[in-house]
Amino acid sequence: MYLQESFVQDRTWFSASPVVTPSFFQERARTKAPGADRAAAARRLGRIRRVRDRYALAADSGRRALHQVAAWVIARWQAQDPAMLQPR
Repeated sequence: MYLQESFVQDRTWFSASPVVTPSFFQERARTKAPGADRAAAARRLGRIRRVRDRYALAADSGRRALHQVAAWVIARWQAQDPAMLQPR
């Protein structure tokens, strides 16, 4: 459920959740994301990393799917500047 929530949190009809769309988060962070939003996103990404790591070697298909989704989200953030998530 946590991964599912990450996809819909703060989304609009026109964009996905900023946590799963780093380019949108970057634009939003530059214009209006207060420090609390950045810290919350950093915490959420940390938890998504833990989900990715926990299920990396899962034997059943459901847990493997959790790993794949979490890995996809984290991979989208690999090329991003970590300072983007630091409170200002």
